[in-house]
Amino acid sequence: MLTCIFRDEIWLTIYHVILVAAFIYALFRELKPSDATVTVKRGEQAWTWFVFTWGILSLVSQQILRVSVAAIGFKVLLSLVDLAILAFLCFYSDWFRNRLIALSIVVKDKEEKI
Repeated sequence: MLTCIFRDEIWLTIYHVILVAAFIYALFRELKPSDATVTVKRGEQAWTWFVFTWGILSLVSQQILRVSVAAIGFKVLLSLVDLAILAFLCFYSDWFRNRLIALSIVVKDKEEKI
């Protein structure tokens, strides 16, 4: 019973469901008309954070596919789809990029307790 829970097929499916759900939600947020007309031009520090995040997420995504036996025969296709979704999220989606900026602020402002 426990071995069934830890199979590649289960975790690869969970990973892709989360990734596709984030993509669909972000796409919906991009296409949904909004009354807000505030625009922000991101600085170099923000873009560095976006590129760094895309690099880490891409690395993790590719490693998941590389070690998974469940993806045999579909690794190239899944790899391309994953990278495209991650690029959309990190470089185009306002919603996702705002979440990344919020996360970076929380991480930077965290005080260490000694």
